[in-house]
Order: sequence, then structure tokens, then C-alpha cells
Amino acid sequence: MKVHLRKREQKKGKRISLLITYKLRDIFNLADKNLLLFRYFLSDCLALLYIWNLNIILTTN
Repeated sequence: MKVHLRKREQKKGKRISLLITYKLRDIFNLADKNLLLFRYFLSDCLALLYIWNLNIILTTN
């Protein structure tokens, strides 16, 4: 059961990382047009990633 869950989590992780990759591509296209907006967006992304990692650490312990 645990192994099955872990595999599912890995698939989920891959899907999320793919989504992030696509989003980043969009963001970089946007960055060429509006640098300030990009800077704000990047700081939001970093904050979200920090919170997300914190959640993962808290749930795994």
C-alpha cells in the first residue's frame, strides 16, 4: 500500500514539475514584455515554493 502511494506521489510530482516548466516558459515570454511584472511574479512564485516545501517537510515528519 505504501509503495503504491509513493509511486502515485512521484507521478504527481512529475506532473507538477511539468506544469511548472510550462508556466516558467510563459513567464519568460512575459518577462520580455514587462520586466517589473515579471519581478513581482517571480517573488510570488518563490514564496509559494517555500510554503509548498515547508508543507512537504511538515507532512513527511
